[in-house]
Amino acid sequence: MLIVVTNSIVNYNANFKISTSINKIIIGDSHPECAYNDSLISNFGNYAASGESYFYSYFKLKKIIEQNKNIDTVFLEFSNNLLGVTIDNRIWDNEPMISRYDKYGAFIDIDANVLIASYNPIGYFDELSFLLKNNLNCIATNNYIFWNNMGGYLYLNRNKTDSLVDNLPAVDVNVYKVPPHTIKYLKNTIDLCTKNGIKVFLIRSPMHQKYEMRNNEKLFQRTLLENFPNVEFLDLKDYPAPNNEFGDLHHLNYKGAKRYSTFFNCLIKKGLLISKNKLLFIDNEILTKK
Repeated sequence: MLIVVTNSIVNYNANFKISTSINKIIIGDSHPECAYNDSLISNFGNYAASGESYFYSYFKLKKIIEQNKNIDTVFLEFSNNLLGVTIDNRIWDNEPMISRYDKYGAFIDIDANVLIASYNPIGYFDELSFLLKNNLNCIATNNYIFWNNMGGYLYLNRNKTDSLVDNLPAVDVNVYKVPPHTIKYLKNTIDLCTKNGIKVFLIRSPMHQKYEMRNNEKLFQRTLLENFPNVEFLDLKDYPAPNNEFGDLHHLNYKGAKRYSTFFNCLIKKGLLISKNKLLFIDNEILTKK
């Protein structure tokens, strides 16, 4: 009963307010987290977070939208790495729960709690005690600020790409799978945006040509077509970044993010989001960079 009461108090008081100058945001995992330097993109906020499942992104975005009526556009990262046999585990495994459930548990509904408990009951009930502790701390200190700890651009200062290209792993097709719970919550997130009159785009950010997860492209395209036929898709996977602008095969480093973010900002200013053929628009702009 105490957990329900404290969840209600935190949920009511939680502060997810962001700058009123921001009307476009991106949500996702480390792929967009490293790619979008939002200081270089007009009226844009990066709220992606490493390893974050759309299960947690959904509840985070729900609070952001509720408190920030200035948001009119949401970009949702959808890339090949989200099609894997262990992707749904990002919801209920102990490690992601420690970093996510403690943070967003007060906003997670009953059905979602049941889902976690059904896959990891021991871990779930352990996390409830930590959530209660966090709730009580928020209440005792009157500190309900969440906006400064919900993701953001990651300045990645590394370049392992050359060594990775020289030692590419063998590809195991058995690692590819459509993760049902991840897809469900991505759909829920899209519906959330639509119901609130927010334009939503699926987006695939740059990845190296040698990135091994590109091998599931047929499954990726089929998943996109079968699950999101009416959602506009912005495909920037082939943005031509050289090896020294990648931190590894699917994360841009700070050099790549600087150049790519400037490019992305120009795409928006040139009218990408209102163009009739967005994929052709992107391809034509990419050609000018090669």
